Parts: sequence; C-alpha cells; structure tokens
Amino acid sequence: MKTHISQIVSHMALAAALLPVATHAQWRRPPTVPMQVGANPVSAADIVGRDLDLIGLGGVGHVGIWTGNLVIEALNTSGNAINTNSLTDFKSRTRYWGAGFVIELEKMPQQRMCIDANCSYLISLGMKEAIVQNALVIKQVGADYTVTDGYISARPACSPPACTSYRRPIRGLYRCDKFVIDAFAPLSNGNLERWNAMYKTNRPSTLFSSLNERGVFLQPK
Repeated sequence: MKTHISQIVSHMALAAALLPVATHAQWRRPPTVPMQVGANPVSAADIVGRDLDLIGLGGVGHVGIWTGNLVIEALNTSGNAINTNSLTDFKSRTRYWGAGFVIELEKMPQQRMCIDANCSYLISLGMKEAIVQNALVIKQVGADYTVTDGYISARPACSPPACTSYRRPIRGLYRCDKFVIDAFAPLSNGNLERWNAMYKTNRPSTLFSSLNERGVFLQPK
C-alpha cells in the first residue's frame, strides 16, 4: 500500500515537473506514418520508447536502451532505479513507439571503459558497446529515481592502475531520459555536437524525437 501511494505521489510530481514545459500538442509524439507500428530495435545502443504509464501524460513518454538482448531503463523502483527487462515486457506496459538510433556510432573511435563498479582496470570498446557498458556500470553502482530534469551521474569506484588513487563510487539520481543521456556520455568523445543535442532535450518524447527512427527512412539528424 505504501509503495502504491509513493508511486502516485511520484507520478503527480512528474506531471507538475513537466507541465510548465509541455503544451498539449507536445505531449503526443506524432507518428511519422499515421497508425504506424513502431519497429523493434536492431542494434545495441538503440533507444526504445513508449507512452508514460500515467493517464493524461502518456505522450511525455518513457525511454530505455537496448543492450542487444534486454532493455535497461530507469524506473521508480526501490533499492535501485536502474532495471533490465525484456523487450516484450517493455512493450506490454503502454503504447510502444518504436526504436531510434544515433547514426554512424560504429564509425566512431573506440573508448576506454570501466568494466564494472570497481573500475580496477579499463577495456577498449566500440562506441555502441561502450554506451551499453556504461549503462550496465551505472546499474551496478546503483541509482535513485527523480522526476526532476536535473540528474546526478553514477560513477564507479576507481582503483590503481585505472586511477592514481582510490576514488569512492557515486550513486546516481535519474529520470528515464536523463539515465539514457548519461549512458550515452561516451558519444561526447565521438560526436560532441550530437551528444549536446541529446543533452539539451528536456523530456523523454523530445529525446526520442531527436533520433533517427528504425523502419523510417529520413534524412540523418
């Protein structure tokens, strides 16, 4: 009962946080083709979207990252806000939008990444894998949920030789879209302009709309 009440309060706070920046026309993401069924993700680091599970605010949206076999997403759950779920589960909860992607991630430089929440050593990964790995490390570190636009980046502990001295981990604080944006931080080393465009979006629907959509052939964004 307490959990249910807490979720209602959080939903009300989310509505209050988003209402000042959203008009009715902006709440609903217009489909590229009327009544189009959104495509499934096809590659790691695709971003999947669906309606927010809140009556009257569905078009504000909810987003997560496709790891290649699961969706990793920030939800208002106790213990750790970062969850992994099947695509079927993600699609079953509300109206599914489809999958979006950032073009040419595979052509960007490899990134040196922490492999876990202890970050005792680094590995080199392609950009797509680096984004997914970053999301998984954030999950290992842990995070709390917020309805606000600001966020705190989860950061792993760091030990030599990866760092010159020991650094304590930092627990994150995210809304779903801000988790996705922070997980995409490696993109800033490959295309800073593109990452800044993602960073400047202020709700899940605008983040999703800034992407190229799977199954829809448009000019690159």
